[in-house]
Amino acid sequence: MGLVWVQIEDGNITRIFRNRKAAIASEGVVEKHEKADAVSQIRNRVFELAEGFCKYCNKYVPFCMGHMHEEKHRGEGGEVSIYNSVWSCWECHRKEHPEKTLRFGEHA
Repeated sequence: MGLVWVQIEDGNITRIFRNRKAAIASEGVVEKHEKADAVSQIRNRVFELAEGFCKYCNKYVPFCMGHMHEEKHRGEGGEVSIYNSVWSCWECHRKEHPEKTLRFGEHA
């Protein structure tokens, strides 16, 4: 998948920058990581922060069945981060993207 610039907080990846310029402009620790690993670490943390519960319906969603949803979509300037992402069940995630085919299973 390639390398991406990430923000590290307390030893954990918390944010994937859109580009090198954004990474350089940020404060804090910035490193390059494999994209798949960075997304996986953020997904794990989003699940932990939500304690496995869907943000929208509050149903428990096991890790293997859940979706990480960006509240501000990347196409609208959002980013993959623990601050912009929430844990969601398939049904609620589908409601957030009625115009798209969700690609369940593309996470690490």
